[in-house]
Amino acid sequence: HEIVGIFHYQGEAETNSIEKVNQYVGLTTTFFNKFRVHIGKPGLRIVYAQLGAKPYGNDRPYWTNIQQLQTQLRDIDPSLVMIRTADIIPYYPEDGLHFCEAGYKKIANNAIRRIEDE
Repeated sequence: HEIVGIFHYQGEAETNSIEKVNQYVGLTTTFFNKFRVHIGKPGLRIVYAQLGAKPYGNDRPYWTNIQQLQTQLRDIDPSLVMIRTADIIPYYPEDGLHFCEAGYKKIANNAIRRIEDE
């Protein structure tokens, strides 16, 4: 089977540290580029999810910083496709950070729609 694209959802771990915020764009774009080179597909479609609404009950001081940087990734690499997750509710009640199963299904459906629209 041929890889025609990947889905990427990362960033919550970086919301606790300004150092990680400052590294986010460089590490993320390096990851995307190295992955493309590794599989020999420099134009591989990458769909990524922006962090959703700041989760309740969690001290994540740099949440909005990462959200803003995720928006800027498209300026660096116009072939990237971003989906928003701010409207996805509810979060998993045990940690207030991760989405519940229904939330992840909505994210997957949004990603599929974006891919089909491109």
